Amino acid sequence: MIDKAPDGWAGRVLADGRGLLLVDGLDEVTQDDREDAHTWLSGLLARYPDTRCVATVRPHAVAPDWLAAESFEELTLLPLRGEDIQAFVTAWHDAARLDADERDRAALDDLERDLAQQFRLNPNLAELARTPLLCAVICALHRLREGFLPETRWELYDSALAMLLGTRDERRRVDAPDGIRMSVEEHQQLLQRLAAWLVRVGQTEFTREQALQRVERTLPGMPRVQAQGTPAEVLTHLINRSGLLQERTDDVFHFAHRTFQDFLAAKECVEDDCLPELLRHAYDQQWHDVLLLAAGHCKRRDLPVLVEGLLKAGSGTRRRDLKTTLYVMAALCAQHAAWLDEGLRRRVENAVRSVIPPRNPPQAAQLARLGGSVLPLLPSPEDVPKDGVGHVVELIAAVGGAEALPYARSFSEAGLGQHFGASWAAFPAEAFAHQVLAHLSGPEVVVVPTSRHLELLGDLPGLTSVILAGGFTVEEITRHLGSRPLSYLAWIPDHTGFAVLESLDTSRLTVIMLVRARSGTALGPLAGLPALRHLSLVNLEPDGRPLDLTPLHGLADLTVTVNGVLREDVLGADVLGDRLTLT
Repeated sequence: MIDKAPDGWAGRVLADGRGLLLVDGLDEVTQDDREDAHTWLSGLLARYPDTRCVATVRPHAVAPDWLAAESFEELTLLPLRGEDIQAFVTAWHDAARLDADERDRAALDDLERDLAQQFRLNPNLAELARTPLLCAVICALHRLREGFLPETRWELYDSALAMLLGTRDERRRVDAPDGIRMSVEEHQQLLQRLAAWLVRVGQTEFTREQALQRVERTLPGMPRVQAQGTPAEVLTHLINRSGLLQERTDDVFHFAHRTFQDFLAAKECVEDDCLPELLRHAYDQQWHDVLLLAAGHCKRRDLPVLVEGLLKAGSGTRRRDLKTTLYVMAALCAQHAAWLDEGLRRRVENAVRSVIPPRNPPQAAQLARLGGSVLPLLPSPEDVPKDGVGHVVELIAAVGGAEALPYARSFSEAGLGQHFGASWAAFPAEAFAHQVLAHLSGPEVVVVPTSRHLELLGDLPGLTSVILAGGFTVEEITRHLGSRPLSYLAWIPDHTGFAVLESLDTSRLTVIMLVRARSGTALGPLAGLPALRHLSLVNLEPDGRPLDLTPLHGLADLTVTVNGVLREDVLGADVLGDRLTLT
């Protein structure tokens, strides 16, 4: 039981700087109201300036600097990786076991082991679970289907809707809730018209009156449902029982997740023979998911029209980023086809090949959506322009896994492996160490994410520059790095402090990076490192104390870079002068 918060409690927490404000889905605010939302958030943060705030928004929905005046830092939520997915699976089943009896807990244990194994062995399934929502849906479907799962993203959404709109009540033996009984398809026919209307008018929210109008227009074609209740009663049933519609504020509703809105809108557009309308919006990012999901609803005669239309739209723009996106979408749609004309498949492949190699990270990320199918289209290491190698490596690492390993190895054998130093976690750990990292040496920086990766450093004695990204103990670090003459070392001091330096060979250590160190961390132990030339403090965490750099004044050749602190909160900044950089 959680007690009700006292009057004024939220204001006091924010005023004391003890609050974390989470603002979810700014892109779901209508365009007309978005500036009002901006004004509201700006005013709230001005009133409570010590409040930490995280605001989420879909990519490209607002300008990149939309909240720059409020000192927001823009971050991208990365897809879940293998270890993230495994951790989520464990947490999901732990939560499910809380309400289970002994027999169900045993079954959940078996299901958890089976699903974890499926994620390890099936890269296509792992690709579907890159967001927490879909990972949760997969866990639920896996339990519901007693271990059997859909294979494609479209089938996953389709199965999730079947679960939410039909089988959930059936399994709970809930019969005719609200006095109305509808099939999955009848639910979808009503919801998809509402979803298509929202997409067409560019909204994500609707009032009860607006939804009622859609229901009233649809029911005459659904006599079995119409006979069971008034339009208002049918709408109440949809809101109460579908699991897809949620009340945001009084009399204002939205789909529980935008993906389901887009899936249902795509179904309506295909069934209503509106592919030309969809394709007219090919240049609008807000319609892209609808276009992609339409592919799964298309029949054999319709899918080539969709693919051809996306190819035409891609060839009709000079913006390379948009061209890449549209060609990738055409290829993703083509993947839905059980049969597609060979000539059209070749045209899709040639279109994708025309935007390879990628020229920037967004293009690499778009191409990575094709998964392993993009890898055979990549140029050889010798044919990649020098300034494009990094982006090709980004693409290979974003695909990751065993299928991308040969491509990573070819670049490493060509002397370009240094670009893979941050990508170890994306590949099978041991194979990547022996086939890719073994070709590196000395100053090439390698990110070490887990204890298993740290152990494998023993097979790579030539590496002297490491970033310890995991929460390792001093004993682990000493055991695997103790005798290695390091030149570059990064770690999280909250886990080990500076005790790690006492057992390492620091005689050649020229660069140190401290990640998420507290501002009051005593830096005195670094003053005894004779070769130290650069110190970086990344994402410094304020703890109410100033950052004291005075112990480092004796290192005349030292430069310092600090991220996350103001100059007035740094002691000893004047002595360092231009050798100190604050970002």
